[in-house]
Amino acid sequence: MPSSVGATKAALTELIARLRPSRVRLVGTIFVLLGAGVFEGATVGLLVPLLAVLVTPTAGARLPVVGDLLNGIPVGSRVTVLGFGILALVGLKNLLMVAGSRLAGALRFRSVTELQRQLLERVMASGVATLERHTSGEITDVFVSEAYRVNRFIDACLVFVQRSIIALSYVGAMLALSWRLTAAAVVVGAVVGFAGERLGRKVQHSGRELSRASGELAREVTEVVGGLRVIRTTATEAHFAKNFGAHSESHAAADVSISYSLALQQGVIESVGVSGAIGLALLAHHLWLATGKLDVPHFLAFGFGLVRLLPALNVVYATQGYITAVVGTVEHTLRWLRLPAYPARPFGSERFPELTDGIRLENVSFSYADGHTPIKNLSCFVPAGKTLAILGPSGTGKSTLVTLLLRLREPSTGKISFDGEDYWRFSAIDFHRAVGLVEQEPFLFNVSIFENVVCGRAGIDRNAVLAALKLVQLGPLIERLPQGLDTVLAERGTTLSGGQRQRIAIARAIVTNPHVLVLDEPTSALDAETEQEVIAAIDAASVGRTTIIVTHRVSAMKHAAYQLDLATGQVTARTSDATLPQPAARAGV
Repeated sequence: MPSSVGATKAALTELIARLRPSRVRLVGTIFVLLGAGVFEGATVGLLVPLLAVLVTPTAGARLPVVGDLLNGIPVGSRVTVLGFGILALVGLKNLLMVAGSRLAGALRFRSVTELQRQLLERVMASGVATLERHTSGEITDVFVSEAYRVNRFIDACLVFVQRSIIALSYVGAMLALSWRLTAAAVVVGAVVGFAGERLGRKVQHSGRELSRASGELAREVTEVVGGLRVIRTTATEAHFAKNFGAHSESHAAADVSISYSLALQQGVIESVGVSGAIGLALLAHHLWLATGKLDVPHFLAFGFGLVRLLPALNVVYATQGYITAVVGTVEHTLRWLRLPAYPARPFGSERFPELTDGIRLENVSFSYADGHTPIKNLSCFVPAGKTLAILGPSGTGKSTLVTLLLRLREPSTGKISFDGEDYWRFSAIDFHRAVGLVEQEPFLFNVSIFENVVCGRAGIDRNAVLAALKLVQLGPLIERLPQGLDTVLAERGTTLSGGQRQRIAIARAIVTNPHVLVLDEPTSALDAETEQEVIAAIDAASVGRTTIIVTHRVSAMKHAAYQLDLATGQVTARTSDATLPQPAARAGV
């Protein structure tokens, strides 16, 4: 395991590099805090002449630090002038501290929103294979809990910088007062730092454990909520409650471990620091004050600086402990930001023309990372405007083929072309406007019906949405709803029937008037009556379009011109007007 300082430095460096829009605020915040530190050090410096006037009120005497600036001013007035000077410096210091806090707050706000934006972009840009390795609970935890801890990490780093600058200003003032005492104080500080670093490794380990436990707890909650019907209908509440309890206890144990480690670290640091301060006072009295090498005003001012330094150092070391505790979370979040973007071979920028010839697969194979090859040397052709039904038992690669056609995965070998053009050459926006998808389990968002059909795409008006819904026979439903198209659906559309949800998904797929329609088992989860409603909607949506439908139901393929059996690789004509454009090719299983 790298040292806590090394891990923190690496994580902070990468975080700053990624949050570039916040760099100006970061530099501004540091400069404002540096100004506050200068005024704080000057305050300690002015204490020396003030104490000199109070201890030896001799008129005309040359005062330390300010020299002859106050010559000619009565002794009593000197105290007033110096007192107001100190108050002015304190006021300026506090003004800068407030300004620094405002800048730091703006920096935190921009940083966390930029971080979450980058996380979302990275997740959306990741390949299907990457996301399949993680649960929705884990991903949600990164966006919510871990992003919050990264925000706290940024906050802690700013507090660390702020208090370190203040502490350095005290050290600078103390150095000007007595380099000998300051050198001794630095030795004490080094001992305290060494103790903090050693204890920080335990804190760092606990922090990484908390990050892991947090992800597992989020995953468990997501699965329980998503599978609540299954849990209730199988009467397994006790089993899942026990699993949740184990994850909850693991999370709580990691949290308690961090609290204990931080308390131990802070207690050791404070004890060592206070012992060192007492030792410094005794050392100063016996070696320098008693022998006249250090006068009383300088000694008292040094003592004031030391008294002010200790709380600042306590905050510095406590904050360092917290930073060490959450650095594991930051590392985990940064790993998500490093996810490779999909695709490795970038999409082209060509416009998608109207499909006039058809879709051709030539010796297409696809292998997963574990070596499994569900699609092997597959060749077939779908003429434009015709329907191809894809059949095959589980494990023959039906869903894999759908992801290949949609460019969600890239073929390991072979070529897929649209009208003779490599389909990878088309721009992402153009391609996905030209190819519509209807999945087995349609995902509906917790927004209005209109927004569900539009799905964030520009240039789609209400008339187009209504026309698409009427085409799939949902016009009467929209007319019955009090809010019509503006009716907000429940999460995943649970207030609608299965057939209604599926037909909204079909409307979403065809509202952009795509040239190609891909349907992945669109009726497999429906009863016979609802299936007929959805098939009617599919038939209407398929008119004039090249359609590819994955199904195991004969009723769903009655209008298909061609049939591809992935188990054998055979392409057969199903209608009298359908002719095979080429010999069938065999697909490996």
